[in-house]
Amino acid sequence: MALAHAIDPVADAPVTTTVLFPAGLVGFPRWRRFQVVEDPETPEFALLQCLDEPSVSLLVAAVEPLVPSYLDHLGPGDQAALAALGVGARPDIDLYCTLTVHESSEVTANLAGPLVIDREAGCGTQVVLTDSTWPVRYPLGTVTE
Repeated sequence: MALAHAIDPVADAPVTTTVLFPAGLVGFPRWRRFQVVEDPETPEFALLQCLDEPSVSLLVAAVEPLVPSYLDHLGPGDQAALAALGVGARPDIDLYCTLTVHESSEVTANLAGPLVIDREAGCGTQVVLTDSTWPVRYPLGTVTE
């Protein structure tokens, strides 16, 4: 995977929606309000910019383009949990994973804790999978200049 450049959270970047995570993110319950910022030069990635802690932003990507078989390899309990949130049934429901670019330039995806975002309702939740073997650090490749 080649990551051409990082997304800069600039004021004039298009903001697709403001999203409220009522329970926050796993490990960060106070981070509840976010904006999904997309850069036309890197449409496969987005920045989840925290409005409660402006110094915090997470690089995210839609799960299915990265791992096309993702939903097919979920356990029945996890499939039911995501289906109950509308994943796969409604076009305004997005399934993202957070990405980490490590010091070694390796990029990994957290597939064990996907983010479900309902753009129409402006809300989201992080689901912790309990019935699947997807890892927290799924290797995607390295960053290239």
